[in-house]
Amino acid sequence: MSRWYLVAAAALAVAGCYKTPKPNCTFSCGPGGACPTDYMCGTDNICHLMQGGSLAACDQKFEDAAQPDSAPDAAAIDAAMIDAVMIDTKLAPDASVDATVDATVDATVDANTCVTLDIMDDGTKAAGGQDLVISLVQPKSGGKIELYNTSASAIDLSTKTYELVSPPDKIQLSNSNITLAKHGYATIDWPTAFGDQSAGGELVLYDSATHQPANIFDFVCWDTDGNAMTAKADAITASKWSGNCVGMLTGTGIARKDNVAGTAGTDYDPTATRAPLTCTAP
Repeated sequence: MSRWYLVAAAALAVAGCYKTPKPNCTFSCGPGGACPTDYMCGTDNICHLMQGGSLAACDQKFEDAAQPDSAPDAAAIDAAMIDAVMIDTKLAPDASVDATVDATVDATVDANTCVTLDIMDDGTKAAGGQDLVISLVQPKSGGKIELYNTSASAIDLSTKTYELVSPPDKIQLSNSNITLAKHGYATIDWPTAFGDQSAGGELVLYDSATHQPANIFDFVCWDTDGNAMTAKADAITASKWSGNCVGMLTGTGIARKDNVAGTAGTDYDPTATRAPLTCTAP
């Protein structure tokens, strides 16, 4: 027999005495899932090699593409935790942010840029109607009188002879150092001399220091409060008013409505609560 044959036979015999080592862990099995021979499904849903009646510990971190993709990723992250519940469905964070942003931004913008107030021509004064009107009255201490420039040109009150009158008291607007931009608003403090007229009163805008019907630019009266309404008759004569006064003040001011002539009680809203404006319309 060849010695090379003996060597080969011996080598074959030695090789037959050993088995290929099996890994301690293999395959994901799921609860109660099947595993290969000599393996059992553990509580971690991994097939562990049986060693002496117990499960062998995994010798390295077990990574299986099926497990995270099908269960934790799809259910916990994509569907429930982030998209559906945490961000999209819960309204509290969104509502808080929107309210904060909107209230701050809108209030700032509205106070400086205002919509145009359409004023119907009442048929008196220059062609095209008035260029200055009373748009809001807050008739008591701490209140304001809001004026609106109906024209497309700026009005410098220091160059005019306008006067606001609540008989028998008056103020000259030429002393206010105010310029109203075209289609813009301006406010002045409710004069102390006019007193508290929240229960009823009247306000006249004259374009002259001579208080005659022909010089009435605008007029508004509200409720009665026993007030003699000494200017109302002149306003009616000048076609600046007709009928009853505006109803009793129940808001914070008496606001002129949009697209009205401002010559009747129904042209004003005594329930208004808006703040007076000092701004330029677009």
